Amino acid sequence: MKNVCVITGGGSGMGLSVAKLLEKDIYIILAGRTVSKLEGAVEELKAMGKEVEAYPCDVSDRESVKALAAHAAGVGNVKMVCHAAGVSPTMCDAAAVFAVDCLGTVNVNEEFAAVMGEKSCVLNISSSAPVMLPRANVPRNLYPLADKDPDAFVKNMMITVNLGGPDFASGMAYSLAKDFVIWYTKTEAMKYGRKGIRFVSVGPGTILTDMGKAEAADGDMAMQLAMMGALGRAGEPEEVAELMVFLLSDKASYITGVDIPCDGGSQTGFQRLNEVGFGDPDAFRPISAIKQIGIITDDLEKTKAAFEKYGIVGWMDVQVTVGEQFFENAICYDKPQMFSVKSTTTSMLGIELELVEPMDEHSDYAAFLKKNGGPGIHHLSVETNDIGAVEALGKQVVVGAKIKGAPFGYKYFDFQDELGLILEYFPYVYNK
Repeated sequence: MKNVCVITGGGSGMGLSVAKLLEKDIYIILAGRTVSKLEGAVEELKAMGKEVEAYPCDVSDRESVKALAAHAAGVGNVKMVCHAAGVSPTMCDAAAVFAVDCLGTVNVNEEFAAVMGEKSCVLNISSSAPVMLPRANVPRNLYPLADKDPDAFVKNMMITVNLGGPDFASGMAYSLAKDFVIWYTKTEAMKYGRKGIRFVSVGPGTILTDMGKAEAADGDMAMQLAMMGALGRAGEPEEVAELMVFLLSDKASYITGVDIPCDGGSQTGFQRLNEVGFGDPDAFRPISAIKQIGIITDDLEKTKAAFEKYGIVGWMDVQVTVGEQFFENAICYDKPQMFSVKSTTTSMLGIELELVEPMDEHSDYAAFLKKNGGPGIHHLSVETNDIGAVEALGKQVVVGAKIKGAPFGYKYFDFQDELGLILEYFPYVYNK
């Protein structure tokens, strides 16, 4: 029986590059909305000695994809699916982006999972674009609707992108759609892994396909992202295709449920830019990263239950910290002060939330509750690129303590006049 590889959007770009690199014993089906557009690719591949055909398919139409999957299964063993069909903001409006890039991914993944067996692989194309999304604004709670109620999914996603105004809707839709592809690939990997089907996604940066060139020319944002990367250039379709062919093959039999960037370091460059800003990366930055939001409460269990009610879950076991057992050199506003607390933490979107309940009546935590009239945000835990320079600012140390048996602890500095906040620096190294 023939081993079959189905490539959606295979008439050009990365899909065609994959087809050229596949072994000649693989039967290739190039799928697209207009067969006439695929015919040139079919002739080129046949000239290379490959068995190949074109098949009409609109990935946004579930019945069309179902027919493609049935046809492929009738040809042979569907071993590989390379889902390269997609649209960009330069080609259509936001609703079409969600219909093709999101619902198309659902349709292809689900219909082919029904006809594939062990040692097979579905590869989806994501993007480096999601790295630019503010994580707090990514509505992943809406993503499961794509399977359950496609119309409601598109409707609600459109409400989300339209909040930013019509000028940003298509670009935002594309970034969210590709974030969806990453999420859905991982979801499918968990769903079908025991059946022997692998699901992976590849995140290209700015690639010089026809679509990539159009994106780069439209406001040049895509090219700017490429230039931020470690290599400082756009990529060629063949550079991504080499990775894709490997992932589709049995050589990658233990790789599934992951998104693998192939972007010349664009995501790394963008993340680095967020860390250091547009200025001198060596300039003093009192706040280089936010790690934690500290909330003081007079009833930890009650506050934790309230957060869980509204969706903040995953709390660690409550930890009881008795000051005399854990700390030394504890101070509060330059005076010795030992304290004891109960605490717990959880993490969302990379930032930790901490609940702290004082177990005494004298600590700064207890004083905060009295002053605040109840629970509230007490501090931000942050990182700095120069703790010595933070100290040189002359800010009052609110609370500080060294952990027994360790060279580090933490200190809270009073930034309330400028920021309205106390900043916690942990770990704070006690080197004197």
